[in-house]
Amino acid sequence: MKQLFRSALTLSVLTAAAAFLKDRCPCFILILCLLIWRKRTQDHSWIFVLLILSLVLIPRYDRNMPAWNTGTVVSVKRNYAIVQNGNSKLIVYTDADLILDSRIRISGTKQLLEGTGGFYSYDFPAACRRQGIYYSLVCDCPHAVQDSRSLRGLLQKKVLAMEDREEQAVLLRILFGIRSDQKTFESFLEDTGISSASVLSLLSLVLGFFLFPEEKDQLLTAAAFGSAIFWHFPYLLTQRLILGILKTAGVPYQKRIGIGLTASILLNPSAVHSASFLIPAVFAYASCLCEHPKQSSFLAGMMMQSCLFHNVNPLQMILLRKLFPVLGLFRILAWIELFSGWKVSGILGPFDQILSVLKLADLPGSMLGAGLILYVLLAAGMKRLPHQRILLSVLFLFFQITGLFHPFAEVSFFNVGQGDSILIRESLNRCNVLIDTGKPSAWKQVSASLAGRGIRTLNTLFISHPDDDHNGNQEVIAKTYHPEQVITGHHGLTICGNLEFLDLNELQEEDENRSSQVLYLNLNGLKYLFMGDADAIAEEKILKQYDALDCDVLKLSHHGSKSGSSEAFLNQVRPSLAIISAGSYSLYHHPHPETIQKLLERRIPFLNTRTAGEIRILCIGRCNVILTSGGVFGILL
Repeated sequence: MKQLFRSALTLSVLTAAAAFLKDRCPCFILILCLLIWRKRTQDHSWIFVLLILSLVLIPRYDRNMPAWNTGTVVSVKRNYAIVQNGNSKLIVYTDADLILDSRIRISGTKQLLEGTGGFYSYDFPAACRRQGIYYSLVCDCPHAVQDSRSLRGLLQKKVLAMEDREEQAVLLRILFGIRSDQKTFESFLEDTGISSASVLSLLSLVLGFFLFPEEKDQLLTAAAFGSAIFWHFPYLLTQRLILGILKTAGVPYQKRIGIGLTASILLNPSAVHSASFLIPAVFAYASCLCEHPKQSSFLAGMMMQSCLFHNVNPLQMILLRKLFPVLGLFRILAWIELFSGWKVSGILGPFDQILSVLKLADLPGSMLGAGLILYVLLAAGMKRLPHQRILLSVLFLFFQITGLFHPFAEVSFFNVGQGDSILIRESLNRCNVLIDTGKPSAWKQVSASLAGRGIRTLNTLFISHPDDDHNGNQEVIAKTYHPEQVITGHHGLTICGNLEFLDLNELQEEDENRSSQVLYLNLNGLKYLFMGDADAIAEEKILKQYDALDCDVLKLSHHGSKSGSSEAFLNQVRPSLAIISAGSYSLYHHPHPETIQKLLERRIPFLNTRTAGEIRILCIGRCNVILTSGGVFGILL
């Protein structure tokens, strides 16, 4: 046990790694962590480490379909709630205002949570599975069996009873993290929300002027305990409470961080995937392990921003510790408004406008790209240079601004469910073209995919036809990314940078699908054909006009529906790869079995965004590399 105490920081790192990777390779990560510990300690303490890691890796929730119809509401969001009964959880989609910690009766058909996200878009089903939620249910009218008696439930009722809907939306966002349809903030608060732990930061700042350090620490620990009970022990408050207890007990800083992080991970292993764990942990490890903790924290914080939010804001990283108490002030003002009736939300407006200035420093882009290899090599070459961390931060920002993290041209088929959205970009974002925008509900996926590549503007936006699942985000895309040209009808040849798009379909009929744009592109030696929702009649017309038409990559028409992809068309174009952009089969029955059979008969390999996730074809030299967010890898020659 003494060795565990001496190497607490190492133990916390291994525990976090085990929790982070347990869904992918639990046995491998367990063996690797034990080998690292054994090599470091050379004693029998690995037995205790094995026990700790086993507690992290053992599943805590039932994976079977819930057989119950009555459960307790443990979390509430805008259009869904998490309902729990024993060690089983369920996502319940509803427009009703469910109250935290109330018991409800639900009805409906439970469905397995499926789906593979994109490279940069948020994979909601995967996040649910990490929390032990494997099934969902749509329930229009959940029935309350027992009203909530918890303090947080009563507080939520009081907010929902407010007549002013705008005021109610602001308080729900600040106190409970529940978003509304309307925009409540202009600054980064709209994206990150306000943590309940921010009040403790504000309290620490204020008490520091009046109390001795020991007295302040004791009072903060008591406040953290009370807050944790009130909010049912969310991760940040639980971590704050554990660290406070250890500090009051006189545990040295490094060991306190190690023990505190290990204990909080044991209590909630799924938290290691969240920003509420990763960003504070990065700052804590930097302060313990680095000679220059501020510089190291700044660089590591920007990297975390880049990976988690696909956006870097250096000003936020510099001011983060000072901004946290300000967020606590926001929360206190919300409490005052709720219980006093004073309209103090007007005070939040000027604060929010001041904080919104920080968004001017936003640099969109994720470091998780092919250029990361080059950055690591350059960083290794700077290892012995003076002011290494400052140079690495400058180099990181240079990569972020210039798009060097994504140096290759690509064609990407976004995973937008039932709909189409395809990005074609030249290297370093020199020319960005988007074909279709998906349906409105896919806006987050599309915007995250564009932001992840550091795209600020679009050169051309094609709308193949005016169906909702193709043009559902046209207005918001135009407002956000300011495309130089928006092409909604037949246009012949369109040139964008070094990219040439030829619309092969000339039909203009009442049938919007038949009149879809059919775009042809030659990029890096591959011929692409994007069919929109064109049907067999449009295909026949195209074949008559272009009798020698062929392609390497064919985006099947109408999500693989049997209305297109005729035998004559497939026989002529003979693609090396077919792409299907489709949603849940149980809802839309796409792709159609007949279409799949046609592909199989012709030995045409195909990928479906529903199962493969986002599909990328990277142009690396003369090679065209296929990657999917579901883990498929290949090369098209």
